[in-house]
Amino acid sequence: MRQLEKIIKSGKILSGVGGLYRVFTDEGEIKECVARGILRHGKLTPYPGDNVLIVGSGQGKNAIQEILPRKNNFSRPNAANIDILAVTVAAAEPSPSYITIDKLLCAAEYYGSEGIVVITKSELSPERPKK
Repeated sequence: MRQLEKIIKSGKILSGVGGLYRVFTDEGEIKECVARGILRHGKLTPYPGDNVLIVGSGQGKNAIQEILPRKNNFSRPNAANIDILAVTVAAAEPSPSYITIDKLLCAAEYYGSEGIVVITKSELSPERPKK
């Protein structure tokens, strides 16, 4: 049996469910991939946002070969390389939880991301000042 040629591409993980990852390649393609055993045995888990190298056989079987260095890594939810963390809250119902907003903005600062607050449903609460 002849050896299949390996194709190596780089990309970014969009999502991962049940050990199957969707990777957006630098060529603009979306590839379905599994994590190589070397990652699982090294206890490295790929997260959405990870920049990765994938290998494929050219016959639709793709695998994540390597996870490139991360800028940051959020644990809840699992995500990597986050540049901007948008905290979305309603101006009216439900009432915003200021402690949760504060925690999320602190997490963004801690992990080196920019934190922004997006306020929605402002038309439902005209008595609150608009800024």
